[in-house]
Amino acid sequence: MQIDSFAKINLFLEVTGRFCNGYHGINTVFCSVSLCDRMRFALTKKGSLKLSSNIPDLNTQENLVYRIARYLVDRFDPSYGVSIDLIKRIPVTAGLGGGSSNAAVTLKVMNTLMKLAIEDDELHEIGACFGSDVPFFLTGGIAQGHGRGDQIVRLPDLSIGNILLVNPGFEIPSREAYNLVKIPKTPMHWDVVYSVDNVFNRLQDAVQTMYPAVASIIDEMKQNGAQNAIMSGSGPTCIGLFNDSEKLLRCKEMFSALGYWTYKVRTIGHDEYQQCFQNSS
Repeated sequence: MQIDSFAKINLFLEVTGRFCNGYHGINTVFCSVSLCDRMRFALTKKGSLKLSSNIPDLNTQENLVYRIARYLVDRFDPSYGVSIDLIKRIPVTAGLGGGSSNAAVTLKVMNTLMKLAIEDDELHEIGACFGSDVPFFLTGGIAQGHGRGDQIVRLPDLSIGNILLVNPGFEIPSREAYNLVKIPKTPMHWDVVYSVDNVFNRLQDAVQTMYPAVASIIDEMKQNGAQNAIMSGSGPTCIGLFNDSEKLLRCKEMFSALGYWTYKVRTIGHDEYQQCFQNSS
């Protein structure tokens, strides 16, 4: 079975507090986008579990994909093992949710392939144990995330066709980004009517102070035709929202010439997202 594992962007991210376990409370709006990894699953002999990737550093038992696969095999003792091939296109530790997306795909596909019959509510509970973003990637489309980001409420789809992703080439661990932020006394709230003016990321100011390249990318996108630009998630990937594809492509070429990773994406609606699981072969 072969399936795409889509990235996400955050159109809104507010930090609302900090829990006693160290996690931060957030209010965020996740949105699936067309950048994706490719994953291949094949049933093997009972008890066998193998993970391979085009990025050798990901071929480890610490990878979320391996950890979830091992959990399912150990807990449900299926009649088969599984071999997983992960072809990465989404930058790692980049604020695009690639690892959580891979984990969610692994949950859904193994549930189907191995006939585990896990209900959706339990899939979400399992996913949340492995990563705050994983429950969103079980749903896809556009959704609001509360709590640690693991409490998901679907929102109406948004069709945004000209989005530029720019990554400066370094990693920012989520824990570092959240530890930099000052929790506001009065958190902002998402305006349910989307516009380019109400995108927001509370982590951005704190991260920009430590990583000036993020501020530079955002400023350059705005100066080169973006209606608005913000950092996605915990960064460092930045997103530019354009109403003109030619301006986007010129901006993309400019950043690519500087050696930055760039990618043009569009939003993916809930039905299109879920259809990938039904069409996988």
